[in-house]
Amino acid sequence: MAILFRLSVCATLFLLAGCSAHSPLIGMDVTDVERKSEIIYDPHPGKIYLSTAMLPEAGNYEVIAKVDVGKAWYGSAQAVYQEMAESARQLGGDAVYEIHTWFQPTGWAWAAPHGAGIVIKVNDHRSFVFSDKDGQWL
Repeated sequence: MAILFRLSVCATLFLLAGCSAHSPLIGMDVTDVERKSEIIYDPHPGKIYLSTAMLPEAGNYEVIAKVDVGKAWYGSAQAVYQEMAESARQLGGDAVYEIHTWFQPTGWAWAAPHGAGIVIKVNDHRSFVFSDKDGQWL
């Protein structure tokens, strides 16, 4: 009986770990969104600014969510950037900041691209500066 209990606990832990975007057990691409804002914005088809820079101290913006992307197969960090941009569009955001990417093993690859970033909604575009040297538009 104790062996069955231990096996069920282990199976549950493996299943929970496999649901995370950065789990080594994922078998398909995963995007996790952790909402930070209570306001829900409409999705849009526009361009998204992506940057590895820290969030600016100046400017009128709101943090909407934290986005984590995990790819299950080999590829480039650009695939992670594309997925973050699409997530930001769906959340109604204008930019993703503090992006960091890395490669790690998954269920199907030794080095699959992963990444995380913070999606923001700019409330006043006149008070906010997007730097071409620190980021890119997708």
